[in-house]
Amino acid sequence: PDMAQAGGTDPAKLPAALLRTEPFPDRDRPALKPFALIDALGRREPVAAFNALEDQLAGGRDPLELFGLISWQLQRWALVARCAQDGWSEDRIGQATGVRGWQLQRLQGELGGAPAAVFNALVEACWRIEADVKTGRRLMQVALAERVTLVCGRGVSAEAR
Repeated sequence: PDMAQAGGTDPAKLPAALLRTEPFPDRDRPALKPFALIDALGRREPVAAFNALEDQLAGGRDPLELFGLISWQLQRWALVARCAQDGWSEDRIGQATGVRGWQLQRLQGELGGAPAAVFNALVEACWRIEADVKTGRRLMQVALAERVTLVCGRGVSAEAR
């Protein structure tokens, strides 16, 4: 069953940094690998994504900031997938999205040939998770873990890549 339908992730299985409750004393310290989380999500590597998430949290990043970062990346994928599906050229996609050159090629590779509907569904699922956080039905730490799991297992078969 879908994690959102099942009521969430077992907190006992979450990385330690997701469960900490103390303030973020190192929040202004730059992350050692600031793009590791996004890179791992793009490669659909959940272990690497959870390790990067734990590193970011241990380094003082606010969970809400990371939650937003994942949303931002999902929306970029959804937009590029929709443009590509509509037959737009790379130049036109670059003009419309502000993403050009190697970044656009990388984003297209991360799409893995999935239709825009896959990414639109992911964005909607993440909005539901976010609504649950804002209404107190889910803990932020659990929601982060669910988001990483959803993005890494986004339903695109390896053959489609």
